[in-house]
Amino acid sequence: MAEPRRPRRIVTGLDDRGRSLLVRVDEVPPSTRLNISEETVARSYPHGPPAVHAIWSCDELPFELPVDPAAVPSGAHPGPLGMRVSVTVFPPGWQGEMFWSDRVDVLWMMAGELRYVTDSGEEIAFGPGDILIQNGTNKAFFNDRDEPAQMGCVMLGAVRRGRTPPEHQFHGHLPPGP
Repeated sequence: MAEPRRPRRIVTGLDDRGRSLLVRVDEVPPSTRLNISEETVARSYPHGPPAVHAIWSCDELPFELPVDPAAVPSGAHPGPLGMRVSVTVFPPGWQGEMFWSDRVDVLWMMAGELRYVTDSGEEIAFGPGDILIQNGTNKAFFNDRDEPAQMGCVMLGAVRRGRTPPEHQFHGHLPPGP
């Protein structure tokens, strides 16, 4: 299988009469800013990070309309009130590490297949047509196939109240301690 097509960002807006139109269509290159520490990148991605294409984001919901169609997403993981839409491409042979974040991620497979693993040892094949709701728990992704796997994602910031996975596997920025 050939490399997946680079995702396109297609943004709509309104003209002077209030009619919808396409105001932006562009290919989205992989983000160069993961907004996580170099230590976390080295630990979590010993063979380099996957290609993350940040499509759209905001620091605080709700959006205020009209949204600037020229806005460039930061690529950062969202804070408690934010969100990010992205597409991630995992190369053949990708081996992830257990990690978690304070987010709810809505994930869907666009092409290829990943093996999704929980820290309790459960595994499931995650392929095209599957949608995974990731509720701030520990997980790892593996691409055991000979083709890239392309996954869409909406990350929604969250506030944790209650149990927390192991702190050393946190993927992001921990809030300051007491």
